[in-house]
Amino acid sequence: MKENESISWHPSFAAALQLELQEYESQLNYIIEYPLTNEPLKVDVIILKSTDKQIDKNIAHLFRKYNIVEYKSPKDYLSVDDFYKAMAYAYLYKYVSGGQEGTDSVAIDQMTLTLVSMNKPTKLLQHLQHREKEVYLYQEGIYYIEGTDIPIQLVIQSELPKGENEYLTLLTDQLNEKEQLQDVLMDYLNDNKNQLYRLIFHAIFEANPSLFMEVLGMQKLEHDPEVQRKIDELVREFEWDKKWKKEGIEEGREEGIQEGIQEGIQEGKSKAQLRIAVNLLSKGMSLNEVAEITGLPLDKLKELEK
Repeated sequence: MKENESISWHPSFAAALQLELQEYESQLNYIIEYPLTNEPLKVDVIILKSTDKQIDKNIAHLFRKYNIVEYKSPKDYLSVDDFYKAMAYAYLYKYVSGGQEGTDSVAIDQMTLTLVSMNKPTKLLQHLQHREKEVYLYQEGIYYIEGTDIPIQLVIQSELPKGENEYLTLLTDQLNEKEQLQDVLMDYLNDNKNQLYRLIFHAIFEANPSLFMEVLGMQKLEHDPEVQRKIDELVREFEWDKKWKKEGIEEGREEGIQEGIQEGIQEGKSKAQLRIAVNLLSKGMSLNEVAEITGLPLDKLKELEK
């Protein structure tokens, strides 16, 4: 995937956020892409908390009644101006959602702001320190910013603990955690009525197609026929196999065939297809199954098998 911007990161992030906090579903109400004005000005996620009890989840300890969440996709950078834009969104939300003018029904001390970024925004942190705002590490991957009238937390996805935040840490275009993805796939297959998983999988596949298809192939090997059937249905529904093969062919035409792979392998196939085929064959998958997953012809797979 060359155009990272075409990946639907924001709805996938909203889905991951809800899955992270699914234990507290009865206490939280989500408003996705909340319009602040008649113009196209929207907050990524607003979470309304219905209880005064603190939520026992690292990313939600700060939450009060009105919680505004702004998210930056993996290739985006959280700039100084982005910080002030998010602050403006918070103040504008207080104004437009407060009902009758002057009632102060959305109290400023009941609001929080969460900024989510893949990597730590060094320039922003330097700016805040220069402006005498205290920034400190609250928990792994979570920084609190003090000195403003709205409590603010900065969530750095690349620093979050994977065991605590398995969904948010999967939303990356540099994914290498196969076991983590396998676990989340199994969660979905055991609860495949939950559509939030599908939004996450869409972004993960588009950003990491080779790893995603490799994990699907391993899942088919390791589980019973019913699980294999569900995986096949999922792949067909989203046409992941067709999209992956098409991208693999395009990638292969640009980059050529991996050096050292046996001469005579069909020209134009991607490095990823060959690597995955070798891996699946070494795990005992049949030639026909590997051919179906990778798109490589049987005669070439027989050469690889040798």
